[in-house]
Amino acid sequence: MATKSHGRGILAKEATEESQKQYCEALNKWSLENTVVVFFFEAFDELWKGSENQDEPEKHWGFYTKDRTPKKIMN
Repeated sequence: MATKSHGRGILAKEATEESQKQYCEALNKWSLENTVVVFFFEAFDELWKGSENQDEPEKHWGFYTKDRTPKKIMN
């Protein structure tokens, strides 16, 4: 789940660190209950991806910001 959005593809109000944390926790719980291996990647936000818009969701999938600050999911 992206933590920022310009509203195209993912609603801006839904692209939050809290939403990312809730989604990943739910997916992890489901994978354990159903014995399904999942793989989380995108350690860091990658601002070079996508369009010039700095709030494009493609740039904000990391568990850490571009400057390596941990997001809520890492707490």
